[in-house]
Amino acid sequence: MERSERAELRLLVVEDETIVAMELEDILGDLGHAVLGSAATCEQAMSLIEKFAGKIDGVVLDANLRGRSAAPVMKDLKARDIPYILASGYGSEELSKQGFDGPQISKPYHSGEVEKALAAL
Repeated sequence: MERSERAELRLLVVEDETIVAMELEDILGDLGHAVLGSAATCEQAMSLIEKFAGKIDGVVLDANLRGRSAAPVMKDLKARDIPYILASGYGSEELSKQGFDGPQISKPYHSGEVEKALAAL
């Protein structure tokens, strides 16, 4: 599908490192998608998910937010049937031990990897 024919996705970014979140937002924008909001903590993420319920096409979710597991956010997304991409510097085996599943991308973010993961949503 040509870039201009691809549907724009409405996404949330859940990332606790400001510069990394900004970089991801730039990548998503360059890929033609809209970032509805960004959160750095589980509480902020849950609030944004509630605020944009029914309007979110997907979430890029960092597995660890300020030293705390983002598993509660993942569970909320699953309960609402909102697709997500798990982003982490940890390996998939470590993430599985923590209860995470689903598509994953690694940090640092690379445009091609993000694009491929979004296409799977």
